[in-house]
Amino acid sequence: MWDGTLFFMKYGNNMCTYCVFLCGFVLLAFSIEITYTLSMNNEKNTKRKYSFFKDGAYNIRRTISLDPAAHSAMEVLLLYPHIKAIGLYRIAHWFWLRNHTFIARWFSNWARHWTGIEIHPGATIGKGLVIDHGMGVVIGETTIIGDDCQLYHGVTLGGTGAVHVKRHPTLEDGVYVGAGAKCLGNITLGRNSKVGANSVVLKDVPVNATAVGMPARIIIK
Repeated sequence: MWDGTLFFMKYGNNMCTYCVFLCGFVLLAFSIEITYTLSMNNEKNTKRKYSFFKDGAYNIRRTISLDPAAHSAMEVLLLYPHIKAIGLYRIAHWFWLRNHTFIARWFSNWARHWTGIEIHPGATIGKGLVIDHGMGVVIGETTIIGDDCQLYHGVTLGGTGAVHVKRHPTLEDGVYVGAGAKCLGNITLGRNSKVGANSVVLKDVPVNATAVGMPARIIIK
């Protein structure tokens, strides 16, 4: 006969701990969603509605559509490093905008050690960013990334100069940057443009154009 008392004595503590942890995680998640959504949508000059969970869900769906190696949403959520890196960036960015720079950088460093992806909390990133493989990607402080962009491992969106001004690239919507490419300085990669693997881009790339080489040359079809 099943003895409920013995079962509870053997597994009760672990089950209670798990339930408390799960409830705490759910409360934390909803707190992040409510706080992040309301505060980000109240920011001046905001151009779109923000939602921590909706942005994350969109990222997962877009990853599945782009990566044939992705088998399920759960796999992408738990095992793909860029999902965790971007989620932590969203939290870090929220603190950064409120001048809690130490906490913001702490989240950024945690994400870098956990995923190998370094995103400065001051960067501005739209929805749907996919960072395939992810290891070694660096995104600088004044970088601006539009919606539905795609980066591969080893990409650097770096700055030039030591003055605290706009010194990192701007990627418009739909930009693709291949593995190992370096995009340096206050340049603009136009909408739907592409950068070939290991290219070094030092000047603007027009809309729908491709940049390849070191230094990159522009190919317009």
